[in-house]
Amino acid sequence: MPHYQPKSRCASVQWKDPSSPLTKKFKVTPSAGKVMLTMFWDYQGVLLSYFQKCHENVNSASYCEVLLKLWNAIRRRHPGQLASGVLLLQDNARPHTAQAAQERIQELKWELLEHSPYSPYLAPSDFHLFDLLKTTMVANVLLMMEEVEMEVQKWLRQQLNDFYAVGFYALVKQWNNRITDGGGHVEKSFISRF
Repeated sequence: MPHYQPKSRCASVQWKDPSSPLTKKFKVTPSAGKVMLTMFWDYQGVLLSYFQKCHENVNSASYCEVLLKLWNAIRRRHPGQLASGVLLLQDNARPHTAQAAQERIQELKWELLEHSPYSPYLAPSDFHLFDLLKTTMVANVLLMMEEVEMEVQKWLRQQLNDFYAVGFYALVKQWNNRITDGGGHVEKSFISRF
């Protein structure tokens, strides 16, 4: 989440006469950087939202620690879920696909759902959650990391109960569409579980 107020291309559009001179647009650069949010959620809501510390690298070791935090969050929120099995959908970022992370997932006895590279339409956080969150955050000028974190947590709490269910079932619909279109990338056996 940006610390500064980014302006979308659409926000700067103006009606002009064809003979009017073009206005120069200056690129706004982030001065304070960004806050990295790793979030895990299911159809009932957020399981874990973890904010990476400023200037901390995201690597396989830090991701393995986050997976343990997720295990504890699932144990607290859905105690029986760990015994009945956890399906994990993550993107193909290097820390997620590293051997240490893969071993941690096996150690936790979770089943990993394959995610096709360059396919944001198959990642519910991309097509359902982060776009809406970023749109909301554009209206706020936040300078401190703590302010960004508080606003994100507040936004997550304000979502109605069915917000997460809608995103979850939109994923199932996206998968079904990919299978129907013959686009592959999704195993039919996973669809039948939902």
